[in-house]
Amino acid sequence: KALPSLSSSLSLRRPVSPSVSSLSKVAPAFDVDKKGDETLPLLARKVESTSPSFFSKGEVASTGALCAWMVLCSVSIIYVNAWILDNLCPHAATLTAIQQLFGFVASFLLYGLGLTTPPPELTAVEYLKYVLPLAIFFTAYLWGSNAAYVYLSPGLIQMIKPFSSALVFVVAVAAGLERYAHVKFLNFLLLCSGVALTASAKFDGSATSSSGTTTTTGRLLLGLAVLVGAYTVVAFYNTGLQILQRHGVAGKFNPLTTLLYVAPAAAVLLGTYAYFAEFSRPHFHCFDKLPWWLLLVDCLVAFVFNLSMMLFIGKLSAVAYSVFAFGKEIILVAVAFFFFKETITRHQIEGYLVTVAAVLLWQARKLSSSSS
Repeated sequence: KALPSLSSSLSLRRPVSPSVSSLSKVAPAFDVDKKGDETLPLLARKVESTSPSFFSKGEVASTGALCAWMVLCSVSIIYVNAWILDNLCPHAATLTAIQQLFGFVASFLLYGLGLTTPPPELTAVEYLKYVLPLAIFFTAYLWGSNAAYVYLSPGLIQMIKPFSSALVFVVAVAAGLERYAHVKFLNFLLLCSGVALTASAKFDGSATSSSGTTTTTGRLLLGLAVLVGAYTVVAFYNTGLQILQRHGVAGKFNPLTTLLYVAPAAAVLLGTYAYFAEFSRPHFHCFDKLPWWLLLVDCLVAFVFNLSMMLFIGKLSAVAYSVFAFGKEIILVAVAFFFFKETITRHQIEGYLVTVAAVLLWQARKLSSSSS
């Protein structure tokens, strides 16, 4: 087996000589108590920064490269999945369960080849407490985000979508991963306003869901409850990934070891859901039309995307990922406009400009604070 990396082999449990201030700079995810002999997780402290804000060229370059890579991965997984779901296998839970199973097998093989550090050894209680809930959250999000289309129109769902980013911010603040500030709140208002402005251009006021059913008041409230519930659980999922990688449980996780623990539980839960919700349909068809090589390509793309997403959350934060998702959607719209001849109205462009300004402002503040 390969030796663990230096960062994972260092122990911060009993510092020998560094001072409290220097230790905080070396390990910003930990804090030192009054006696100076034990560390406390970030959840138990408040971060105070007195250093002047400035930009680091290295931070800008690495963050920009990561964002560009995430855009490439997102474009790949979205268009490959869309092609398969629209033409070959219209069953999202089945396809996602296969992707999660492939992710676990691939992670296990890479670990067996010594290409990653050994994962932390979790007890059964720790697994049930920290890992299994993430798989449950992911499964619940997949169900809720699909079920909402039964009750709500697609345009209305797009208008409500900015609320998911605000929920991530609220959960992160409650967990101690983010510090509340009025300027952050105003930044989120600007971001949500831009996305809502864009979505309003697509919303024609129709109360008809994607299934063709007219939405009554009761169905509207039920659809809103399902959609908000789905956005809430995915907020817990993303912040949970950040906690595992930033602070760890019985040791820190990296993207590969995180997937090694989360993917099998997610595959089992998604497979169970797919069995009752999709396999039982009288006209279920998937594997008879989907060629094995295309399924393999889709699983490889999903595997790379999941690793990149976890790396993004671990390096930056769950909130930064939710903000980046809005900027990513604008790039996807631009790709569709230039290469697939989709139309964009002036109203949408105005909303996109507001969203881009909010995303750039957030990333500039994030880079400034991380550099300081």
